[in-house]
Amino acid sequence: MRTCDIGGCDKPHCALGFCQMHYRRNKLYGSPYLTDKRPRDLDSEIQILEWYGWTVTVGGCWEFSGPVDQDGYGRFSIFGRDTRAIRAAYRSWIGPLDDTALVLHSCDNPPCISPYHLRSGSHQDNVDDMFSRGRAKKAFGKRHGHVHYSLEQVNRVRHLFAAGHALPSIATEVGVPRKWAWGVATGRLRTKE
Repeated sequence: MRTCDIGGCDKPHCALGFCQMHYRRNKLYGSPYLTDKRPRDLDSEIQILEWYGWTVTVGGCWEFSGPVDQDGYGRFSIFGRDTRAIRAAYRSWIGPLDDTALVLHSCDNPPCISPYHLRSGSHQDNVDDMFSRGRAKKAFGKRHGHVHYSLEQVNRVRHLFAAGHALPSIATEVGVPRKWAWGVATGRLRTKE
């Protein structure tokens, strides 16, 4: 039977060469050797933030040193409730936060908990930030997930329509539905490529 690759651990192998315990530590904390042995007498978010600590980067970000989730945001639990480190940092250093409000970064760095980089905002503010900073994945043309017809078919429909062919014959020749051919020919569909 294969055992854990960590020296001195004879538990059965689970995944990535680790036993279940070391695999979980590696997944949660980035290393199979780290554990979350946080003292249980920490009773406020600020105490937990300070216990985990942070690293100050050249850009002025305070990167949370504790556990992070799959999106890179710091995360911990207090009184049995899971919370993101940025929300705890905002409440600890800036002020109260409505449950519906989001905490937005001015630095676009998920582990950052610097109060100088955090602000409260709505979902719409977050979406507006995403578009203004060019982080939105604009999918149109062949990159859109619902595209069924090629650019060649689009161009052929437009060419035949401009040449004066009837839409039913265009649709038959190109091998597309008439309604779609009409939308492309009139500019209602596939306006960008």
